[in-house]
Amino acid sequence: MQLIQLGATTVGLLSQLAASTAIPNWPPHDPHHQPLPTVDLGYVKQRASGFNATGKYYNFTNIAFAQPPVGDLRFAAPQPPKFIAGVQDGNDKINPTCPQAWPIWLSETFMNTSSVPKGPSETEDCLYLDVLVPEKIFNQRQGWGRKAPVLVWIYGGGFVIGAKTQNGDGSGLIAESTNNPQDEGVIFVALNYRLGAFGWLGGSDFQKEGGASNAGLLDQRLALEWVQQNIGKFGGDPGRVTVIGESGGAASIGQHLTAGKQGHNFAARKTPFQQAIYQSPDQGSPSIPSDATFNTRYHDFLKTLKVSNLQEARALSSDALYEANKATVEIYPGGMFTTFALSIDGSYVLGNINDGLNAGRYDRNVKTMTSYNADEGELFTFTLDTPPTSDNFSFPAYVKFLYPSASPNDINHISNDLYPLSANSGQEYDRTSTFNADVFIVCNAYALQNAYNNQAFAYEFSVPPAWHIQDISYTLFNGHISPGLPLIPAIAVDMQTYFTNFAMHGNPNQRGLTAMPVFGNQGNMLNLTTDGYKVVNEPARMERCKFWEKYNV
Repeated sequence: MQLIQLGATTVGLLSQLAASTAIPNWPPHDPHHQPLPTVDLGYVKQRASGFNATGKYYNFTNIAFAQPPVGDLRFAAPQPPKFIAGVQDGNDKINPTCPQAWPIWLSETFMNTSSVPKGPSETEDCLYLDVLVPEKIFNQRQGWGRKAPVLVWIYGGGFVIGAKTQNGDGSGLIAESTNNPQDEGVIFVALNYRLGAFGWLGGSDFQKEGGASNAGLLDQRLALEWVQQNIGKFGGDPGRVTVIGESGGAASIGQHLTAGKQGHNFAARKTPFQQAIYQSPDQGSPSIPSDATFNTRYHDFLKTLKVSNLQEARALSSDALYEANKATVEIYPGGMFTTFALSIDGSYVLGNINDGLNAGRYDRNVKTMTSYNADEGELFTFTLDTPPTSDNFSFPAYVKFLYPSASPNDINHISNDLYPLSANSGQEYDRTSTFNADVFIVCNAYALQNAYNNQAFAYEFSVPPAWHIQDISYTLFNGHISPGLPLIPAIAVDMQTYFTNFAMHGNPNQRGLTAMPVFGNQGNMLNLTTDGYKVVNEPARMERCKFWEKYNV
């Protein structure tokens, strides 16, 4: 693989993502705030792990929302937790994260290593969530007043990397939601879900042996149902839930929005949220691979484990599974997240997000905000095994690689009409980066807008270098800047104000900020830059996205 030497500023983009499980249980208990409250959830009595005296909020950390996915529950759909004796406060756990692995192309590029070691808190017993609740909201939870809105964070990471506190703890969002005394504030929830082979094996062969395809997505669904059932006990309103996620997290939200069952009356299924913020909605691949492909991937994984079926895999040690998962993920092709991904299971995932939107299989009552970064394609382009700067690179062949069923006419149209060299400075690299941005991320945001008659709010993150994932540190900014991480606090605070306004009021435009527009027929977006904020649109990209929205091979 060709490696590009990057400056310290760019390397810092993934510094938070790389620091897996480094954040301790937070906030610490304030000795002057006695006693820490306990919430009876029926199956467990959960005591707050701490109180933040500065932010004036409680943190209920590591609340079990499912049974540990081990033994017979390994590779299975998550099950609601059983009764847990005693009072739990989450402090006996070192912020558990689900087992994960890094593709070599990603770790070499950003971390100068070909192998990321296992983190000390990685464990299969990882299905926990955190609840951060402002003191004023918690204290009035038993009263007759209005319940508070809830903001739920779902992390991305290509379905192989991530954790609920890996990129921040939500305290900045809490602070912005309570900055105005007239605002009620929000409750912040962050959840874990299974990654890699532990949560994203798929295919009919896997399911016939008792495995649950998209188990990681089902983990998320169970956590969202937990919010519906329990957030009222913390002062939250289950009818005012906003989900927010980036990349694979946003793609997951899209799948929850369009989930269904063959022959099922979709209108009768309740969506477990009322609003959604999609940040760089990345579907992982432009089209969901075939069942045969997932079956091959499943059997290849069994061979790596040196077993012949799922029952034998369930009997292996966690370490054996971790190593096999790592070996599989590390060899992902450059710029790609491939083996462990969304698969059509016939019961929850029926296709990609566009399939669900085009079929009308989505909740039209969900209020929506979409976004993407100005240079989404860069990360997925310079890391390709054969980069576009190479003499061996062929753009039509690359398109065929991503869309194996595409016809020669389609390949010709995509290469010569949609992404001609003449429109991209005559540079192969430029058109490949534009193409990657569109098919992996940007056009998913456009499709969501179209589904809501272009009346959803929209913004574009253009703070240099405006790469994929850069905006996460802004979303979860908590007042601290990590060394080498390019971040402008004023812009981060403004973004958090837009998000929390949306969660509280259904409209991001409060408190005198530059108004964020609805997308409209012109594709209007609020462009966030270091030179100020202004409304922009990209008509050429809109035209390309009209093709991708309906394209299905």
